[in-house]
Amino acid sequence: MAEIDTVEAPISVIQKIEVELIDGTVVEINVRDMLAEGYAEEELEDMINSRLDANDDVIKDASFFIDADNVANTVQPITNSILKNL
Repeated sequence: MAEIDTVEAPISVIQKIEVELIDGTVVEINVRDMLAEGYAEEELEDMINSRLDANDDVIKDASFFIDADNVANTVQPITNSILKNL
C-alpha cells in the first residue's frame, strides 16, 4: 500500500474502514460496531494497525470514514468553552 500523509484521528471518531485488496476484494472494518461491542479504543487501534501492517503487501487502498456526529459531539463542548468569554 502506498504511504499517504494523513492527520491522525482518534479511533473513537472513525465509523468504518474500507480496505481494498489488490485482487479487488473490499473488506469493511466497522469500527463503531466494534467499539459498541466493548473493545477498548487502544486495544482496537492496536489490533487494526497490526492487521493492516501484516497485510500491507496485499492492500491496494484504505478509506477511513469519519463519524461526523461523533466529531461534532466531541468538538462542540470545547468550542462552547472557548467562545463563552468572547
